[in-house]
Amino acid sequence: MGWSNRGIGCGGSTCIGNPGYAVRWIGSTIEAIGGLGGYYSDATGINDAGEVCGYGAVTNNTAITHAFRIPAGGGAAIDLGTLGGFYSDAGAVNNSGHIVGTAQLNGNTNSHAALWISTTAEDLGSLPGKSQSQALAISDAGDVVGFSSETDGVNPRATLFRRGAAPTDLNTQIEAGSGWLLAYARGINSSGQIVGLGVTNGVSKAFLLTPYPALSIRLLPGQVELCWNSQTNRAYQLQHRSDLTTNLWSNLGTPIQGNGATNCIYDQLLPGQTQKFFRLCLTNAP
Repeated sequence: MGWSNRGIGCGGSTCIGNPGYAVRWIGSTIEAIGGLGGYYSDATGINDAGEVCGYGAVTNNTAITHAFRIPAGGGAAIDLGTLGGFYSDAGAVNNSGHIVGTAQLNGNTNSHAALWISTTAEDLGSLPGKSQSQALAISDAGDVVGFSSETDGVNPRATLFRRGAAPTDLNTQIEAGSGWLLAYARGINSSGQIVGLGVTNGVSKAFLLTPYPALSIRLLPGQVELCWNSQTNRAYQLQHRSDLTTNLWSNLGTPIQGNGATNCIYDQLLPGQTQKFFRLCLTNAP
């Protein structure tokens, strides 16, 4: 996916430079896939079914660009509109056909991360104190990542967006005092792993965030069942304690290697025992 130069001069009043149009490559064959009728377009994402997202100039206007989708079976690009302003773009589409990108708000001053389930833009918001945001990727689970910033992209913060919920600053989800500032989140997979760009010790570096799995606890007669979704390249250690007055945790058995599915273990409950606390720790890195 991408765009290709037309290979001709511009020369028109609604044409800037030497523009290109959205294309896709099937093997070594290049195929033009259209746009919104303006002087250029760019394809930015495609899902497994072949549905395409992108953005392009609208008919006879060099100042307005809109996000679009092209159905999996091909056909004309569908204008996805904006959040009230002039401009929008689309950057990624998941296998449910959900598209994310950026769209201007009323007044054409600020832009917010946007989600298109069909053809209507939904505002995903921005972090408190940040007037702008942008969505860069969406997982098949529907989680969206990008960044929030002040005007003109100043002081970006990597952000997790979820439909119907307030955005989350990913810097609040890592260990305090780590020395990292996470600026841009650029990709997320169905396991919730996030990649992006941050700064540590004054140097820009790529980062990978892997969420801790949720621990499911179910009471059974005389015992408790503890389950979590695991990854094959991780080892896990369950720990327990009987009260919260001290920070003394004891290992519950030996580390368990993830199997890429659901891991479960069982712990005995003593007669008369009224409470017990559990936690799940990662014992290795990928």
